Amino acid sequence: MLNILKQLVTDKNILVLGYGREGRSTLRRLLQTGAYASLAVADQSEISPDAPSVKVLSGPAYMDCLDDYDLVFKSPGIVLPKDPSEYRCRFTSQMEVFITAYREQIIGITGTKGKSTVTTLLHHILKENGLPELKLKSGGQIIRDLSFDQILSFVSEGDFYAYKLSKEERIRIASVLLVTSSEYTTLSAIADILFVSRATVINDLEGIKACVRECGLEVLSHPSRGLRVQGAESDKRVFLLKTSDTGLDAAWPELVTGQIHVPEETRTMLQKIITEQEHLHKCYLTDDSFHKVLFYLEIMINRNQQGEYMEVRRKNISSKYQMAQDILELISQYCHTHTTEDEVQFLSELLSMARYTRQKSGEGDAVKLQFITRQFIWQISEELRVNLNGDYDFFENLSAHLESVYSAASPGYPDN
Repeated sequence: MLNILKQLVTDKNILVLGYGREGRSTLRRLLQTGAYASLAVADQSEISPDAPSVKVLSGPAYMDCLDDYDLVFKSPGIVLPKDPSEYRCRFTSQMEVFITAYREQIIGITGTKGKSTVTTLLHHILKENGLPELKLKSGGQIIRDLSFDQILSFVSEGDFYAYKLSKEERIRIASVLLVTSSEYTTLSAIADILFVSRATVINDLEGIKACVRECGLEVLSHPSRGLRVQGAESDKRVFLLKTSDTGLDAAWPELVTGQIHVPEETRTMLQKIITEQEHLHKCYLTDDSFHKVLFYLEIMINRNQQGEYMEVRRKNISSKYQMAQDILELISQYCHTHTTEDEVQFLSELLSMARYTRQKSGEGDAVKLQFITRQFIWQISEELRVNLNGDYDFFENLSAHLESVYSAASPGYPDN
């Protein structure tokens, strides 16, 4: 793997675009190769990689000089200002390099629903026929032995089928695509994503306009640039929240959430932040409200990473304002994003409309440990004069270690 990466970057000017978890691990690997001509990291937030030779680009204009580089490793959450084909540089990613290195040893399972089921079924087929068992990864990805080719003898053409989106599904997905984009989107691009013709998208256009109009939004059309949705940021987020809960069928929410590109590790982090703040503020969301707030935060992060923030809102200090402020402070700390008073205000309004229940059981000790870990990191940061508060990997590993220590040593966690 490292040899392939070395061949890819030798004597090239390399840029790591996005300095989240994937960006940091990409940088570590690139530093190990030492074969590049130059190496830089770009992120919207202020960053300080632990490598003096690495150039740092940050701030609102961090993507203005992409064409100064030969090869750009783009993180999944980064949305480019224009189509990749319009840049002179070449874009790649960790996943593309991984697939290049292990193309003959992996098989991918894609789709909205059923990835884990198909993976499990394939595992049983292999086992029953004396073939090597599969090594499974999240998202339906399989790492297979070279002898896996034998499995083809058990599969016929009749075992495959194609699923065709209904007109209503096409309209909803196209609407979500337009609302989540900050730039114009061409009809051809929408057609490619939906696996339909451009003419089909044109036929659906009035339905798309009517769909976004339900939340006070308007579709603008430009002869050469395509379509773009205009409206208040709050209306766009409300549209996305409502669209994910249309009740069409069980698969529909996944079709919508699939357009909100937030890494799985970020989603897990958000779940822990919400749970911790529930206990600290003694406000326990029902399951439905918890998942609604979680999805809203994913939407917010996705929009903020595109430079889209909540419009000015009238300030109204509700009982949930402090909880909203604490949640966004931690998200800003770990996701390296900027938050505003208007973002806090809108989240507090959402929390005020949410439904709550009695205290959830079985989570108190874990939340207490998270709080203890956070306070410990803050204290050693002060003493060492090194800011470790924004390193979520450090927080996660330390809290896991402390949990294993306390679990082995005591039936409960200390109060202080």
